[in-house]
Amino acid sequence: MFRTSIQIRLLSLSLWGVIAGSLTGCWWDGDAKTGSTPPAPPTYSVGGTVSGLTQSGLVLSNGSDSLTVAANTTSFVFATSLAAQTTYSVAVSTQPTGATCTVSNGSGTIAAAAVTNVQVTCTQTLHQVGGTLSGLTVLGLVLANGSDTVGPAANATTFVFPTKVASASTYSVSVSTQPPGLNCTVSAASGTVGSTDVNSVAVTCTPARFHVGGTIAGLSASGLVLANGADTVSSAANATTFTLPTTVASGSTYNVTVQAQPVGLSCAVSNGTGTVATSDINSITVTCTSSAGFTPLAGQLSCPTGIPDRNGTGVSASLPRPTNIVVDANGNAYSYSVYFGVIDKITPAGVVTTLAGQYGTNGNTDGAGTVAQFDGSASLGGVDAQGNLYLSESSNVRRVTPSGVVSTLAGPATGEQGYVDAAGSAARFSEWGLGVAPDGTSYVADYSNHVVRKVSSDGVATTLAGTKAQAGFLDGVGAAAQFLVPQFAAVDSAGTVYVADQNLKVIRKITSDGTVTTLAGTTTAGWTDGPGASAQFYDIRGLAIGPSGSLYVMDQPSTRNGETAYGDKWGAIRQISADGTVKTVVVSSAASPYFASPQGNFLLVTQPIDLIGTAPDGTLYVGSQCAVGTIALP
Repeated sequence: MFRTSIQIRLLSLSLWGVIAGSLTGCWWDGDAKTGSTPPAPPTYSVGGTVSGLTQSGLVLSNGSDSLTVAANTTSFVFATSLAAQTTYSVAVSTQPTGATCTVSNGSGTIAAAAVTNVQVTCTQTLHQVGGTLSGLTVLGLVLANGSDTVGPAANATTFVFPTKVASASTYSVSVSTQPPGLNCTVSAASGTVGSTDVNSVAVTCTPARFHVGGTIAGLSASGLVLANGADTVSSAANATTFTLPTTVASGSTYNVTVQAQPVGLSCAVSNGTGTVATSDINSITVTCTSSAGFTPLAGQLSCPTGIPDRNGTGVSASLPRPTNIVVDANGNAYSYSVYFGVIDKITPAGVVTTLAGQYGTNGNTDGAGTVAQFDGSASLGGVDAQGNLYLSESSNVRRVTPSGVVSTLAGPATGEQGYVDAAGSAARFSEWGLGVAPDGTSYVADYSNHVVRKVSSDGVATTLAGTKAQAGFLDGVGAAAQFLVPQFAAVDSAGTVYVADQNLKVIRKITSDGTVTTLAGTTTAGWTDGPGASAQFYDIRGLAIGPSGSLYVMDQPSTRNGETAYGDKWGAIRQISADGTVKTVVVSSAASPYFASPQGNFLLVTQPIDLIGTAPDGTLYVGSQCAVGTIALP
């Protein structure tokens, strides 16, 4: 009985232990009577570090949880914490502007601690900076973007800097070094790099422009005007340098000339032509000296642009490249230009007015002043005692009154050539050159017919010497004499005629009865002074009566003859005395080099010599470019 009781107690204790053990997992620290819930398990945060984030816009995600990370942030923590044994996976949901971010240590399982070892590393996105090139024809251009430089090749059309630039960074492209002879400019040069390469910078290269100038010596007076084409500069007295106001592009040519001479001086230009390279031109030299016997009367010693017929006084006037000049008893000079067809009158005071002819228009029209036209071959012969001016054309002889009324004295007004001795329009000529006696008798060098003709003041033409179409070289009387292309003629106060027998290089003398003799020259071209029989001329281009029975001859021993469209550089004035002795009296340095060396004691002038003429008193007139003046011989 006692044993049974003990067994029952042991069984009860065992059951109680089992029940107690089964209730252990259901225990809470509360009062079952209150109805409260059990506590939540602990959670842990997910985060880490950020490096290199200089731009905004980064968004990280961990599952559905997202986090916007501000620029320059160095750490992050997601707002939602996770319980132990929960997985996490951090990723970049949105990249920041101008950068690329990557995540390391971004995934795992939550232990019993916060996650702090996720690493977000951001690097900036880099882009090229470049653009287009135009006009780069040579090597040498250097472009710069800060300290980064690039040197494009000649003829390149694009460029890219070697160093890329981060998005959101600024750029500023400039020309560090200009290429030789070019001027390059940059447009769309600066800005901020976005999310793509920059290729909008434009570099445009054009020929660089440079100043043209030089030095001046001896300028003791005012009035000097220098020109480079239409660009001019006036230099004050005592100036030692000059610069033309308009710059000239690299590769372009320049040609600096004297457009107007200063008062009482003659200025010449050296090194005046060339091509602009890659720097200013300052090697041109202008040397001014005393006119040394040459006295400008009117016009421009360097023709203005367009070569106008400009009336005025002195240097304010301009004569359009005169080719002939004669002087009346009152000292009035008359010039004619075969290039522009006008006759200008120049008073002793240098006042220029247009007497007759239409500028730039050729024709055979008689009339007053500018109504009249000349055929472009006219040659002034002289002025009679009444002040009438005579000229020859290729087919006729014409007369101009002091008031500018033009009429045809002998020969047709149609330009028809031929050989007929007759009165008025019935006469026919083929001429080049005229001399006029004080009584109005004209003497024609009829070059194609190889004769010398005489035209009375009332227009009757006869043959003084030579025979039509009988060309040759023979002294004699009247028809017995022979000429070979007689061209220029002059008549002295006694009525003696002098003719340049052009092809024979000799000067012939014809008395009033038609007796022909050779005054000076041989049939061989050369430059030899001395007695008439041994003297030589190179290319006779004008005659004028000198003092004491002498004769001036414009000669052409210059190799530069014909180098310009207007006028020729004849180079020398020779003087023949009454006995036929020849000497060189004037030489132009502007016409050198010569075929031979000048001889004797001569006056050297710097002006080109384009024509000669004389006043009745023997004063020597010359034309030079677009001006006329006088030369006083020593």
